[in-house]
Amino acid sequence: MSTLTRRLAAGVLTALAVPALALPHAAAETVGGPGDDGPVGPTPQVTVTVPDATDGWFADSVEVGISVTTLDELAPSGWTLRHGGQVVASGAVDESGARIEVTAEGISQLTYSVNGSGGGHREGSVTVQVDATDPAVAFDRTDPVTLSVGGHQLVGFDCTDVLSGARSCLSGRGGSPALLDTATRGRHVLTVTATDVAGNTATRQYAYDVVADDVTAPTLEATVSSGQRQGAWWTTPVGVRVTAEDPLVDHETRTGVHHTDLDLDGVVSSQQTDRRDVLVGEGRHVLRWAAADRAGNASGVGSMQVDVDTTRPVVDVAYPRPGQRLTTTSRPVPTFTCDDAVSGVVSCAALRDGDAHRGGLPQLDLTPGRHMLVVQATDAAGWLTRAEVRYVVAAAPVRSTTTLSRVTALRAGRGSARVQIVAGRAPRGKVVVTDGTRTIATVVVPRRAAHAGRTTFTLALPRLAAGRHVLRATYLGAADVRRSASRAVVVRVR
Repeated sequence: MSTLTRRLAAGVLTALAVPALALPHAAAETVGGPGDDGPVGPTPQVTVTVPDATDGWFADSVEVGISVTTLDELAPSGWTLRHGGQVVASGAVDESGARIEVTAEGISQLTYSVNGSGGGHREGSVTVQVDATDPAVAFDRTDPVTLSVGGHQLVGFDCTDVLSGARSCLSGRGGSPALLDTATRGRHVLTVTATDVAGNTATRQYAYDVVADDVTAPTLEATVSSGQRQGAWWTTPVGVRVTAEDPLVDHETRTGVHHTDLDLDGVVSSQQTDRRDVLVGEGRHVLRWAAADRAGNASGVGSMQVDVDTTRPVVDVAYPRPGQRLTTTSRPVPTFTCDDAVSGVVSCAALRDGDAHRGGLPQLDLTPGRHMLVVQATDAAGWLTRAEVRYVVAAAPVRSTTTLSRVTALRAGRGSARVQIVAGRAPRGKVVVTDGTRTIATVVVPRRAAHAGRTTFTLALPRLAAGRHVLRATYLGAADVRRSASRAVVVRVR
């Protein structure tokens, strides 16, 4: 290797060892030939043209030009563009040179190799740095602030750039942190401008309000936004909206409501807003509200009674029950109750066969036939419940009496007994004679013996064993006649 080649190679190594930020589009070149004693043919002259950059950084894509001057013809020559260690483009270099556009952001390396036909050659590289991205500005707080006139507030900020780095980071009131201007009332902005090494700029603003001293508490208003009302009671869930307002307004800014509190039956909730909505459900409730502004002024406490009853009263009819069969002698007074667990019962009235009954509880209609008892209950919210009970009244059964007398009981043969039945009409049916729990005779009541609701006839008794016997006669008449039994007659058979 020739002395010139060694020196240029050492220059390349030196250039590549220096950080890229310190070598804007730095060029390194090597000249040589086929042997250690230098080229045997003329060496091509290569000129690399790179536009001027700000401290070595371009704010946009850049075009690099390669021009060649040689005394003999060019042998195959070319260039290669690397970015992040990877080849991203390559091409040929001829007598007219080459033009390469570098668009990738960051650090790119362009190398070339130009060869003459006589064996002379020249190779080199150039570093190109591109930063087309604006720098970033960040504030140390993002929440809006409201200050009094003459107040003191510092806001910090920082500027960053991931490629060429931030060159400057300034606001209209100097570097970070900046003291906010609070001399006059109104909406103000602090503007910060960042510039990176490549010359890209970015601005960001922090807005704040300056107001006069606030010593006035917010005002509140509660309105019903939904619901239906019946007198003092609501019959649907009630929507209530509470709105808080800060009276310090100057058409440009105000301190503003900081939070609004709601208290529903002792359960308190607080939100940083000037409007609250709440839905109140079944029952008796007390809603309270209050608010405070950002200056710390607290309002008084407002309240509202909200009574909601969405349920109808309950009616329970214990007597008569639906479909119950009564008679003309059944108990005439019905039994029923009315109840309402929320607003309470204000009326509980019974109607007989659909007509209102005045003056106490109605008497049931106990004439034979089908009837209906209606009980109506109304609660304080106006809800009405109507219970209808249908019942049937049948004629009362006819009472009867049975007498057993003149009993003759024989051990050796049949005996006899006299039976008398008295009923409201001519008895029909049969008579059963029992000895203790054993039936010993059953006879049909003879019709010929009936006279004016009374029947007297003699029936035969079977042969009885020796001993004591307790005889009783039971009359089983028609369905509308009550059965009756005689007194017991004790006989002894020897």
